[in-house]
Amino acid sequence: MRPAVNLQVRILQTRVLGRNESVGYGATTSAKAGARIAVIAAGYADGLHRCIGGDGRVWINGEAAPILGRISMDLIAFDVSHMLESQVVPGGWAEVIGPHQSADDLAAVAGTIGYEILTSLGARYERRYLPAMPEISA
Repeated sequence: MRPAVNLQVRILQTRVLGRNESVGYGATTSAKAGARIAVIAAGYADGLHRCIGGDGRVWINGEAAPILGRISMDLIAFDVSHMLESQVVPGGWAEVIGPHQSADDLAAVAGTIGYEILTSLGARYERRYLPAMPEISA
């Protein structure tokens, strides 16, 4: 079967953290000084469960980036310290659901099922409906 959903979100910003700076909703996580983080415009208002933070990840150019702290209403921060600066730029894309992470994978981190993840996705996402692929006969 072919995946039916691909959720890509634009990177808003990147920044390097200073000493004692915290990340995430409620400042629940502290990263090491010098850690480079990126932020995307998606959150629990868009149907991404808050509990995904901490154990979840997004993917950039096929490379996993761990989510830092709790997911907020409109933003998600993740660690990109291990990636080249040229790989992670404002305006670039982060994969939330796609070839590297299915809705079921995301659901496992949230302690739910893929169907709940898919039905929770909010109206703020742009939707593009693609034509059906022709059936392959054997």
